[in-house]
Amino acid sequence: MKSSPPCLHDCVWSTKDCLHNMLDNAGVPRDAKWRSLIVYLRGIADLPHLTDHQKTHAQRLFTQALAQKDFSEARFAQILEEYHASITESYRKTIDELVREASAVVKGFQDMLTSRYGDLEQLEETTVQTVGEIQDGPAVAHQLRQAFGKLKNAMESDLRSLEDMAHRDGLTGLFNRRSFDRFMSESVIRWQEEQQPLTLALFDIDHFKVFNDKYGHRVGDQVLTVVAGHIQHALQVVDQRENRVIGARYGGEEFAVVISGPAAVRCTKLVEGIRESIHSYSFLVRDTNGNIMERGLRVSVSCGIASMWPGWPGSHAENLIESADKALYFAKGDGRDRSAIFDPTGDQPYRTISEGK
Repeated sequence: MKSSPPCLHDCVWSTKDCLHNMLDNAGVPRDAKWRSLIVYLRGIADLPHLTDHQKTHAQRLFTQALAQKDFSEARFAQILEEYHASITESYRKTIDELVREASAVVKGFQDMLTSRYGDLEQLEETTVQTVGEIQDGPAVAHQLRQAFGKLKNAMESDLRSLEDMAHRDGLTGLFNRRSFDRFMSESVIRWQEEQQPLTLALFDIDHFKVFNDKYGHRVGDQVLTVVAGHIQHALQVVDQRENRVIGARYGGEEFAVVISGPAAVRCTKLVEGIRESIHSYSFLVRDTNGNIMERGLRVSVSCGIASMWPGWPGSHAENLIESADKALYFAKGDGRDRSAIFDPTGDQPYRTISEGK
């Protein structure tokens, strides 16, 4: 007699039993919350909304939990806290950047208002004095028109300055993350509609946290400003008539350069020029009184480069950013102070194109 195939119900229970046996063999107690957490961390690689860095961190938590066999309440809470910190880190950084930017804009607006109150008082004095001293009607009108025109021009200049402040990073003077996101969206449309080449380069200061901890945030801010200056200087040579280009503070110690146009195909040369100029730069560390504390201090950056590729599914902007980010981590993993590029046509998707000297 021919045996009937197992039904779906039997397959589900068979899989469930195998899972329970696996957890039993791993020493995981028959506690619903612990088993749910272990199964979740084990399958984290299949979640599309997490980055590779977040997945690697979750896998490490999974491995440590099984190795340590500490299934206490305290350890459970610690794993959840570490995982939550990992998946919210990028959001917290973005929020911190937005708060800093908003604070800078508010302060700038307050300074402008204070200045304009003084101008209004001066305008009032000018008006009273003009009317009192000059009896000729046309002459009075001319003097007042000049005074009001001067104030109007100053206020229009304030509005332009305020708009610029809203799009710039307060510390480095580069464009901020919101400006970067908008520029990327516009550049992707330009790539789709006009077939203009598009390349993104991400820079990250090597061992910046160690540097910051050793010398303090004041000196760390000086380093961020100097690195931003090298990026700004390099972008000045890009032909602005044929290309659209932006240098932005991407977040923390990360910077971004986006080139839309013919110069995008030569972006690797530009990136290497920036990396080498930073590598060769000698910092002076000064105290709050301006006295030199240390000479010859050097920092380096790692760089990841990716160009728009038509073979990507889904969101092209997200794919471009993710590919540049993975190239950046490839460069760091290969020794830092070097550049790596995304190459979908090669044997390996990422390869190093340079090494620090």
